[in-house]
Amino acid sequence: DRIEKRRVLLQLQAKYLDDMIHNILVINFNGNIIFSKHYDNTTEEERYDWECTVYEMTRDEWALSRNSLDQQKGDKYGDKNLPLVASIGEKYVVYSGLGELMIFITGSCEYDELILMDILATMIEIVKGICKKGVTEAGVIEAYHKISIHSDELIKSGFLNIIQNDTIYSYAHMKYDKTTK
Repeated sequence: DRIEKRRVLLQLQAKYLDDMIHNILVINFNGNIIFSKHYDNTTEEERYDWECTVYEMTRDEWALSRNSLDQQKGDKYGDKNLPLVASIGEKYVVYSGLGELMIFITGSCEYDELILMDILATMIEIVKGICKKGVTEAGVIEAYHKISIHSDELIKSGFLNIIQNDTIYSYAHMKYDKTTK
């Protein structure tokens, strides 16, 4: 009886750990990681393997986003009307072109492609708001800490926290004030 309860508890914990936002990646068109934030309990090697897998599995579609950069500007998802979606194993990957870069959000279970599209739209607005001179590789690297603080308000421990941009900006600016004093 006790062993059965333990087994059920472990299954519930495994389900809970899989039902999350796994990571945010910002990658340049050469496949180099510019920004990454991982929320699952993976090792550095597993993270690297995942990043390589995402690149390999999605890079053929990047041309769709890259070709549209000059055609469509300023919409909700960056430079395309809708983000692209991939399914890799049990995970959903939603991504879109943004300036010189591609931005990815990975989730599973409850965090399916529909909610990930909303999270991606918010993350794109965050990056665009921080990189006022345009979203470039150099701009993201320069603003890495700000993007990180804002993404921490959007996603806490792998779960959606706040999706409203104004609230995220307010909380993030309170953190800036604490670090500058």
